Amino acid sequence: MPIAADPALPPEGMLPPGLVNPVHERLLAILYGPAAEAPALFEAWQSEVDMTDLDEGCYRLYPHLYARLRTFAPDHPFLGRLKGLFRRSLYRNNLLFQWARDVVERLRAAGIECLVLKGAALVGSIGFSAGFRPMADVDLLVRTADARRALAVADPLFRAVADDPLLADLHIQLRHGLAVQDDRRLQIDLHWRLAGTWVGGADPDAPFWETAEPIDLRGLPALTLAPTEQLFHVVVHGIPRNPVPTIRWISDSLDLLAAEGDRIDWDRLVGLAARFGQRPALRTGLAYLRARFGAAIPPTAIAALAPPDTAAERASFLVRTRTWAAPITLAEIRAMLPPRLDLLEERLPGRRRVAFLPDRMATPDLHQWLDRLGFDHIREHGPQSPVTTAVRADVLASDRWHRRETEGMEGLFRFAHSVDVGDGRNWPVFATVRRDAAGRWGLRVFDTSLADWPQGAVVFRFDAVMGFLQASLLGVDDLLPTPHLSGWTGFPDAVVAIPSPAGQAERLPPAP
Repeated sequence: MPIAADPALPPEGMLPPGLVNPVHERLLAILYGPAAEAPALFEAWQSEVDMTDLDEGCYRLYPHLYARLRTFAPDHPFLGRLKGLFRRSLYRNNLLFQWARDVVERLRAAGIECLVLKGAALVGSIGFSAGFRPMADVDLLVRTADARRALAVADPLFRAVADDPLLADLHIQLRHGLAVQDDRRLQIDLHWRLAGTWVGGADPDAPFWETAEPIDLRGLPALTLAPTEQLFHVVVHGIPRNPVPTIRWISDSLDLLAAEGDRIDWDRLVGLAARFGQRPALRTGLAYLRARFGAAIPPTAIAALAPPDTAAERASFLVRTRTWAAPITLAEIRAMLPPRLDLLEERLPGRRRVAFLPDRMATPDLHQWLDRLGFDHIREHGPQSPVTTAVRADVLASDRWHRRETEGMEGLFRFAHSVDVGDGRNWPVFATVRRDAAGRWGLRVFDTSLADWPQGAVVFRFDAVMGFLQASLLGVDDLLPTPHLSGWTGFPDAVVAIPSPAGQAERLPPAP
């Protein structure tokens, strides 16, 4: 029976717009369709694309294409380049696996259990040659309770975070893991929340450890996810939008189902999705694999994931899969934020809460709702707003501008303006002034309820999808103006060009 349609969600058997394009699907059909159809599919595909000018999602599948193409076109002129990509993948993966082996040994010496995840696990558990699965990193999972110790011993590159209490709090309590990269551009991702950053409980990842299975990591006995948990992780981790098209989750899922499909516990898989609020993601992924590639997935498993979804899991799915330019909605914020605040109080009790809002979202109703939730506010004013216009006029009319005294003027300033936010409250106006990469001067203007800059306050950004999904700590990430930082991430993208900074403004002193 078809799943009842929700106009905000993709129809059954389809993915949200833009996650996969026709070029991706035709390449996947060459790799995973019937072998007899592959030559004709490849001939049509290569006539429509420039095989040297595709996106990274396609290139990640090129070692697979090498294996397929040499079975029916061993003299194809592009085969040599594909073989080179396979060999490069094999070489870099072997370096990665050796580094991961060293990390696992250090963790084990400290009494810390570890699971090998994703690409390295697939290579080890279903018999790939390491060259067929290009990897930018190796992902490892430790228990949440072991995260702080693991950061301290896993590798010296993690010590920059482990040795800073505020940074450690940020990552351990408000992130799922941490990635480090060496001078060869190899990367290790150390995870401690596989179930998700905002899943509660003392041991949220327990189901993944309960069924863990042995794996060989370059001669070192290790552990990895069982096939059911592996499929869950591949699908729900792969569905969300990413700067690099994440089509490899489709390839990984199909390879896993081909090798281990008879060992998938479909009832358990459905239970994991319900437990971790991932029913829309798993339902969408499984239905797509079945409809588009004929994957051996029981219709009963997809039906068991049918709506209605909870408001929070529906909102989370929509936020994670929509286009980057689409703003987060107030309805999604209201669905997702309260449960996160409960977990926040559990993990970082007593921390102040700060909402960062663009002025287009800063309605009186939203301010009042956030007030009731215990938030302070920072509201950024757009380039054409009256407040920004007034601040820019102050800058341009200043004595310092007329004398062209621009040295030392980058920083955080408080201006002689205030904003009436209702209820008899007036918030002071601030601006960051700095140069962008092209040497142009600009400013960003905001008002705030904060009387000081509380180091370690938890910040939720309401102006960007990924900012909302990743709460930050004031004074740690370069997201907001603080005494330590002259600006925040994205400044050049929203710069208001001015001839030179100055202004009738008080410059805030640096932090002690």
